[in-house]
Amino acid sequence: MGTMPIYPSCFVCLAFLSFLFMFLNKVWWTPVRIQSMMRSQGIKCPSYKFIHGNSKEITNMRTSVVSFPLDLSHVHELLPRVQPHIHAWIKLYGMNFLFWQGPHALLVVTEPDLIKQKLLGGGSVASKGEKRFKLQKISNHAFHAGISLLSQNMIPAFIASVEVMLERWRQHDGKEIELSHEFKILTSEMISRTAFGSSYLEGQHIFDMLETMVDIVVRNNFKMTIPVIGKFVKLSADDIESDKLQQDISNCFLNMINSREKAAMEGKWDGLEVSMIINESLRLYCPAVQIARIVHKEVRLGTFILPANTEIVVPIGAVHHSPGIWGEDASHFKPERFADGVAKTTTARNCVGSNFSITETKIALAMILQRYRFTFISNYKSCSRPCKSPPYWM
Repeated sequence: MGTMPIYPSCFVCLAFLSFLFMFLNKVWWTPVRIQSMMRSQGIKCPSYKFIHGNSKEITNMRTSVVSFPLDLSHVHELLPRVQPHIHAWIKLYGMNFLFWQGPHALLVVTEPDLIKQKLLGGGSVASKGEKRFKLQKISNHAFHAGISLLSQNMIPAFIASVEVMLERWRQHDGKEIELSHEFKILTSEMISRTAFGSSYLEGQHIFDMLETMVDIVVRNNFKMTIPVIGKFVKLSADDIESDKLQQDISNCFLNMINSREKAAMEGKWDGLEVSMIINESLRLYCPAVQIARIVHKEVRLGTFILPANTEIVVPIGAVHHSPGIWGEDASHFKPERFADGVAKTTTARNCVGSNFSITETKIALAMILQRYRFTFISNYKSCSRPCKSPPYWM
């Protein structure tokens, strides 16, 4: 009878030792093993720091670059400002390198051949077989329904949205206008009109939630959570709010998809120089800074063997600004690069909404240029958030 109290104590000790083993395996042994494995294959990387990886270095770099205004003499060179760690480490470690976000390994890939070989994922861009066919069929009904249907439904909605924006501008003649904010509103309104029809408020609600979600992600991108525990316990208000937002956004989209999928399957979906300018603008100022895909099992990428749970990161800005791909004038605005169209290296698996976005861009640009001319404000200084565009006199 005197030995009975020993059993609870043994159980607690075993539970603690088990947790300690899992913790050390995640934050020390696994990162050290992956780092050694990748270095043996010639992939260099900044050294892994216990628990936080390279997150502190990245945070310090980002804080440093936004502490002073953007040099407008190098206005097209955004990579050092938007992703300073990628810019610095490409120079130091080469076109492909590894870095650590906490104990999580991220492999940065900027070689075009490797990028084309392995872009993994579950969306329409990377889906295969029956899944890809189903997604593509639904998407094509929405975005490629034919020129006549596009003209009948989407183009009038695009024009109406631009007219609303221009009417708002007429009340600000001679004043500065923050174009980034204006075009965000314009894009939201165009998508809302075409995707939600008369239910503009439903669309606006989704965009508001998405914007809040982006703010939370940016705010916490390089903050560390406690490994293992952080996966099961939400320790901050941002964690709780992001989970709720994600569920609300998913519910809104599912309701929209369910109501329109049947109509889509039944087929009831209601200038060269300009293209060159748009393509070159998208190259220099890419809407998304990177593409990331998780490797769920050991795979081969070129000559490299990647362990499971490695995240492949393609920094779009680094690729779009690479002198090795675009030449020594990669940081210059030269629309003539696209005189023969988009680069031949692109595959058929491009964004299904590209025609939608390019059409709305051309309409907005044409209607604006008919009424306004742009003059850059010479004394403009960028704010601490590099994603903002400079204001212009209209």
